[in-house]
Formats: sequence, structure tokens, C-alpha cells
Amino acid sequence: MSEQLPVSILRVPATATSGSGGASVTPRKIGGALDSAAASTVEAGNTTLATTSGTLETIRRAAENILNGWHWVFTPETRIVVPPSGMVVVRLITGGTAAMPVSGELIFEEIG
Repeated sequence: MSEQLPVSILRVPATATSGSGGASVTPRKIGGALDSAAASTVEAGNTTLATTSGTLETIRRAAENILNGWHWVFTPETRIVVPPSGMVVVRLITGGTAAMPVSGELIFEEIG
């Protein structure tokens, strides 16, 4: 199977409500025992979209061939700052023509 699938990263205002159909996941500490547990809530695999009365800000939108995967390294200039109670959403805009397994990883840092 080879097709282009569009993916977007959105910054969502604090007035948003999370989607549903997925599950909460516990972020893994990459700094070892010296790191404290994440204070944020992380969800994965939602099948309904987050809703908001505010404006969604598209940070990045790209289409990638599913054979290659989608990979974006956040350089210091492109790191996304999320305000308290805000959200970042990684959204598969349209599904593929056939069922396929999809996985992902997002590395983030909480400051403060």
C-alpha cells in the first residue's frame, strides 16, 4: 500500500474539550529517576475530534507517504509552546483507503 496521508499539528485554546474514543496514556520519563511525573494529561487514539469555541491554530500541515512515515524534528525555532490548560493535537486529516495500523511518538517537556 502506498498513499499520501495529510497530518496536521494544531494548537488548541484552553476553551477546548478533548475528543473521545481513545485512552489516557502515562508519559514516560526520559530523564530517569531525577524527573518528576508529568503534570499534563496525555491521550492517544481518539476517534472523535477535540471541540472548541476558540480558534484552532495550525502549526504544521503536511502529507507524507505512509511507506516512509511522518517524521518532524522540532528544532528550538519550531518548538511549540502550549499555554496552561491549552492543548496540542496531532490529527490525521483523512484516513487511508484501507485499514492500517498506525503508531506514533511525541517527546515533550514541561517547563515550570
